[in-house]
Amino acid sequence: MEKNKTGKYIKYAIGEIVLVVVGILIALQINNWNENRKEKRNLNQVYRQIQKDLQTDTLEVLRIIDIYKEKNKRLTDIIERNIPISYYDTINESNYSNCKKCIDDVANAELFQNLDKGYQLFKSLNIDQNNKTDSLSFKIDTFYKEYDATFLEINKILLNLVNEKIDDNQKYDWFIEWSVLEREKYNKNFVTYIFENEDYRSKSARHLIYSKYYLGNLIDYKKNATIILSSLDKKFK
Repeated sequence: MEKNKTGKYIKYAIGEIVLVVVGILIALQINNWNENRKEKRNLNQVYRQIQKDLQTDTLEVLRIIDIYKEKNKRLTDIIERNIPISYYDTINESNYSNCKKCIDDVANAELFQNLDKGYQLFKSLNIDQNNKTDSLSFKIDTFYKEYDATFLEINKILLNLVNEKIDDNQKYDWFIEWSVLEREKYNKNFVTYIFENEDYRSKSARHLIYSKYYLGNLIDYKKNATIILSSLDKKFK
């Protein structure tokens, strides 16, 4: 009799323990499910911000690509002496401001800086890639790491070249007018310098090397940003 009662109590206790364990497991499962939903929602919000950043970036980089195409053409014309004397002999005070070739391109650089608000949020999520090299998150992380490093380096090089050229320009009598009124006031000595000076031609050749490299990276950035944008667009359709 006592043995039967003891057996019933043991079975009852085991049943209670099983129910408690099952309840805990269900609670954990629900908690994990809620956490996964929260993480997915947060990731999608970050993806939306990255999408917005890249939409702005691709428009901006396209604008700068056009600038460098024109700039590299001008530098090439200087280096190869493609501009006849008859062209710049006609430049005077009345038409100087419209002279697109009368620019010291070696002392100028349009630098691209991508937006990274979305990527900074992305990094704060601490996403585990799990070696899924085909995942969207991996592609985004790889994209930003590559181009952040690339543009940080080449922007610094171009900026140093520009500053070096500005310092060099100080030895010329047209420097003050050029530095303050570059596109507003005609200076024949400056125009002659741009089209005839051999030192400027040499500096143009050096600058063109980096300018072509920069243009190539801008085009590459736009291509890969467009690919990621396409993936994000498909995700949110």
